[in-house]
Amino acid sequence: MSTDDLTYLQQLYAINGGEVRNYYDALAAHLSGFSNPPDCTPATPECSLSGGFNNDPSFFAFYRLGQYEDVLKANNDASKTMWLTEFGYCSNEAPPPSYEYCTSISEDTQARFLVQAVEMARQTSYVGGLMIWNLNYQVVVPQSDEKWGFGVLRSDWSGRPAYFALVNMAKS
Repeated sequence: MSTDDLTYLQQLYAINGGEVRNYYDALAAHLSGFSNPPDCTPATPECSLSGGFNNDPSFFAFYRLGQYEDVLKANNDASKTMWLTEFGYCSNEAPPPSYEYCTSISEDTQARFLVQAVEMARQTSYVGGLMIWNLNYQVVVPQSDEKWGFGVLRSDWSGRPAYFALVNMAKS
C-alpha cells in the first residue's frame, strides 16, 4: 500500500511535535506535469491535453507544490525552500503501458511546457531549484521505456525542441 505524498508530509510533521523540521534544509519534490500545462489546476481539469490525469491534485505540479507550501506554513516551517529534483513532460508517440498520456504531448509542446514551468519556478519564492527530468535517457533506453519520452536529447545526441528552448531561455 502506498501513501499519498501530501498525506505523508503532513504525517511527518505530526511526529513528535514536528521535529522533522530539524532534520532537513530543503524539501525535495518529484513532480510530473503529466498531460497538464504548468498553469493548469484542479479547478480547470479541462486543460488536460489527454483528457485524463486530471482528477487528483497530484496531477497538477505547481498546484501540488503550493499544497506542500501550505503544509510547511501550517507547521511554522515556511522558511524552507523546495527543490523540484525531478520535473518533466513526456513526449512519446509509442509509450509503454500507463504512459499513454505521452502521446498527447508533442515535442514542441514539451518544449513550451518546460519553458513555462521554469518561468513559473523562477517566480515562486519558495522554489530553490528545478531539475529537468531528463537530459539523455534516449541514449540508453529504448522507446518502450517510460524514461525515454522525458529526454530532451535524442538517441543520436541531437537536441529535441525542448533542449533548444531551454538552452535559449534568458538566464537569471
